[in-house]
Amino acid sequence: MVFDQPHIYEIEDMLSFAGKYKHIFIYGCADNQEYLLKFLDICGVTVEGYITSYQDYRELRYRTIPKYTLDAVDLSDSGIIIGAADKYYDGIIPLLRKRGFTDYFVMSEYNKRTIAHKLRPRPRENMWIEINLVDHCNLNCQMCDHFSQLAPPFFLSADEFRRDMTRLAELSSNSVAAIKLIGGEPLLHKE
Repeated sequence: MVFDQPHIYEIEDMLSFAGKYKHIFIYGCADNQEYLLKFLDICGVTVEGYITSYQDYRELRYRTIPKYTLDAVDLSDSGIIIGAADKYYDGIIPLLRKRGFTDYFVMSEYNKRTIAHKLRPRPRENMWIEINLVDHCNLNCQMCDHFSQLAPPFFLSADEFRRDMTRLAELSSNSVAAIKLIGGEPLLHKE
C-alpha cells in the first residue's frame, strides 16, 4: 500500500466535475473526508462544507468548514463528491434522489483510501532519509529509475556528508528510523 497511487483519470474526472459548480460539498465527515478536503484544497477546489445524513458534532483536525445535514443545505448549482465509504451508498444515494438531486461524483473506494494514505502524516519511526553518495553506476540495470548508468561521475565529499549528518541529528533530535546510503552505486565512492 505504501506505493499505491490514486487513479489519475478519476482525479481528473473529479476535478472536472468540481469545476462545473459554484458550490462543492463533500458527503461524509470523518478522517478520510478530511484528507479529501485537504487534497481538494491542494488542487485549488473550494469546498463549502460537509454533508452528513445526521447532525455531526465531531471535532475536525485539518480545517473547520461547515457541516450540514442534507435537509439543511441549498443544492442549487451545487456538486457533491461522495467521500463516504461504499457501504453507506444504499442510504446516501436514495436520500439524494429523494431531494431530486442526481448530479454527484462517486469516488472509488480505492481512491478514497489512497488519497487518505498519501496525505496522512507518517510516524517518525516509518520515515527514512536517503543520501546519494554518488550519482553514477557501473551497472546497466533495466529497472534503474535513477538513470545512474547515464550520469557523469559525482562523489559527495566526506566533509559535506559530515556537515549534513550533524545538521540532520540537530533537526531530528538524533532520532531517525533509517538512513539509506544510495546512488548510483554507493560502493563506487572512493571514501
